[in-house]
Amino acid sequence: MDMAKVSMVLSILVAMIGPRLSHCQTQSSSLPKTISADEGPRPQPIVIPASPLDATPLHYATPAIVTPSSSPYFEHDPLLASPDELWPGWFGNVELDVVGVHVKNRLTNQVTVGQFQTDTVHVGGAVLGWTVAPKLEVGYKLPSGSGEFVLGYRFQIADGSAESSSDQGLAHVRSRLDANIIDLDYASQECSLSPHWDFRWKIGARLAMVYFDSQYQLLSPAIHFLPGPVATGNSNYFVGAGPHAGLEVWRQLGYPGLSLYGKVEAATLIGRIHQNFDETFAFRSVHSPLAEGSTSLNGPQGVPVLSFALGISYQPVSWHNCRFTLGYVFENWWSLGQVGLSSAEMTNQGLFLRSEIDF
Repeated sequence: MDMAKVSMVLSILVAMIGPRLSHCQTQSSSLPKTISADEGPRPQPIVIPASPLDATPLHYATPAIVTPSSSPYFEHDPLLASPDELWPGWFGNVELDVVGVHVKNRLTNQVTVGQFQTDTVHVGGAVLGWTVAPKLEVGYKLPSGSGEFVLGYRFQIADGSAESSSDQGLAHVRSRLDANIIDLDYASQECSLSPHWDFRWKIGARLAMVYFDSQYQLLSPAIHFLPGPVATGNSNYFVGAGPHAGLEVWRQLGYPGLSLYGKVEAATLIGRIHQNFDETFAFRSVHSPLAEGSTSLNGPQGVPVLSFALGISYQPVSWHNCRFTLGYVFENWWSLGQVGLSSAEMTNQGLFLRSEIDF
C-alpha cells in the first residue's frame, strides 16, 4: 500500500474523532469527584440570597367567605347548661296556699240621707277566716341556661260574717274579699352560689284586681233606737299594675334531693281606687218609708306588696322534672284603700304546698 494513501486516511480519521473525544473529556471534568477517605469532607459553599424576597416566595391569603349558620339559636351547650338540666320545653307549677286572710277595713266617708241628715259611714269588717288560694303557673324553659318565661295566675276568695250587739240593737255584719293576680316574669336558670347553695331570680310585671266590702244590717232594733241607720255598707275596688321581682334560694341538706327553701317577692302597683258608701236611715219606725243615701270616692294610689316564704323542698333523685315544697308564707298589701279619710291593708299568712312539673 502506498504510504501517501495511509497518511491521508489517518488524517481524515483524526479530524472526525478528535472533536468527540474533547467533548467527552469536558463532561467528565464537570462530574463530582469521588472523595477518598484520607482527604476528608470538603466544606460546601454557603449561598446567600440576594434578598429575603428571593429566598421565600410570597403567598397571598384568599379572603374567607362567611356563610350564615344553618343551626338554630340557643343550642344546647354543655358548658352553659348544668349536667342534670332538662331539655328546653314547657313546664307547669301548681301551688295551694291555705291562709288566714285579714283586711284592716278603715273605710270612712260622709253620706247625706234625705235632705238634712248627714252621717259618717264606717263598717268594721267581719273576720274572713281561712281560705285556699290556688296559684297556677305555665312557662317555657330556654336552652343553654338562658332562663325561662313564666305566666302565673292566682285568685283568692274569702268571706266572713258575724253578729254584733250594741245600743242600736242586734245586727248582722258580712265581709267579702275577691282578689285576682296575674304575673308575667322572666326567670333565670337555677345557679349555684356554692356546692350546697342554689338560687334563682325573676323580674317582670304584675296586674292585680282586689275587691272587698262590708255590709251592716240591723236585725232587732232597740226600743230607743229611732231615728237611726238600718243598714250601712262600704266597698273598695283597686286595679293596678307595676314591676314585680323575686328571689328563690335552696340550701341542700345531707339527704339526697332534700333542701331548705326560701323566697321573697316584692311588687309596686300603680292604679286607681274606687270606693262606695251607702246608708239606709229610719226616722220613725223600721217599717215606715226609709231614706237612702250614697256617695263614692276614687283616686290614684300606689300599693306596695311584699311576701316571703320558708319551707322544705324535695326533688326525687330519679325524677328531676318534679319537685315538691311545703312551708309557711306571709304576704302584706299596704295602702289598699288610701283615698280621702279612708285606709285599708290586707294580710295573708299560712301554709303553702307547691308542686313543680316539667313536661
